[in-house]
Amino acid sequence: MKDEIIYGRNSVLEALTAGKREISRLVIAGSTSGHKIEQIKKMAAKQRIALHQWNRKRIDSLCGTDQHQGVAVIISKRKICNLQDIFHNIEQKQEVPFLLILDRIEDPRNLGALIRTAEAVGVHGVIISKHESCGVTPTVAKASAGAIEYIPIVQVSNVAMVCDQLKEKGIWLFGADPGGKTYWSDTDFNIPLAILLGSEGRGLKNILKKKCDFFISIPMKGCISSLNVATAGGVFLYEVVKRRNL
Repeated sequence: MKDEIIYGRNSVLEALTAGKREISRLVIAGSTSGHKIEQIKKMAAKQRIALHQWNRKRIDSLCGTDQHQGVAVIISKRKICNLQDIFHNIEQKQEVPFLLILDRIEDPRNLGALIRTAEAVGVHGVIISKHESCGVTPTVAKASAGAIEYIPIVQVSNVAMVCDQLKEKGIWLFGADPGGKTYWSDTDFNIPLAILLGSEGRGLKNILKKKCDFFISIPMKGCISSLNVATAGGVFLYEVVKRRNL
């Protein structure tokens, strides 16, 4: 399929705002209303994007879900990014490199939430595995609230090889691991770095653990022994920002 589907009010609005991809059609359920829907309609009109009113069952069929909030767009595929796009982003911003590497994240809502947080805190690029990962699906786009339009996302077949390439460029690898001896609060994040997060339940693969320079963990004082990967990722990412702004 040449085009892809984006659904959900925030995702559609950000796709229109970013203006990075060609939108061939906007579909809205006839009964749908609200402030963001009006914003979407106005922006679509300015950009001369065709607006079609469909019933909800037809939009359900288009999106493959009923969680579309009454709005969707048919849009050209995202640009395929590579590592050079990430480093170009770093050069443009003239900042200390800050990357996020995600291995085997299978839940699209977790992946979307992590991309959303990464974009919000100023991560320069997200690297995700092609294998055993859900990929950047419409559900991921919705969960990211449109963040996929603004941050380079690179899908790679061999995460371990990419880790070697990053280390050659002077980037330190911080692996998130419950058994990590260094707490996030005791870590120096003022260096070029990438945070590595492994799959829900399984964590980082052994081959990736061998690539890490440091292992970081979150102190757990309650009865629960671990956090959801998206929640843990948010803690680590915001701690980097906090430390760098001290």
